[in-house]
Amino acid sequence: MTQYNSHQLPTHPTHLNENHKTFSIYYEPSQQFTNLSIEKTQINHIVFLPFKSSCTDEEIDQSFLQLKKLFNDLPGISSFCYGKCEGSLEKSYVFEMGFSDKQARDSYLTNDQHVKVANYIIPLLEKGKESIIVFDYSPSK
Repeated sequence: MTQYNSHQLPTHPTHLNENHKTFSIYYEPSQQFTNLSIEKTQINHIVFLPFKSSCTDEEIDQSFLQLKKLFNDLPGISSFCYGKCEGSLEKSYVFEMGFSDKQARDSYLTNDQHVKVANYIIPLLEKGKESIIVFDYSPSK
């Protein structure tokens, strides 16, 4: 996977590629936060969040403020960024967190603070929990 900084992101529309059966989502992170104390991210956690059209900008902003707080408060999270999906997806967003290792990711997933944030965000999504799409991957070395 190619990594870009926010000024190098390609400006392609969101699309479904019928030839390769892939769905591409491009987003420009609003801000990139990095914890410099962790040298190498071994697991990246990407989450697609399609918010309801009735969801307010304030509710969306609050969702990402709470996720940023997790980045600031929980150990093992090396980076966090998020952004709005480009194209026709009206209120769809993506966030990405980097973790020092699988254990840090697993600890995050079951952490009470994470569960509380998830319980705030899930009712704001188009189809609740079923709306969430998550990809975890290890960057190639």
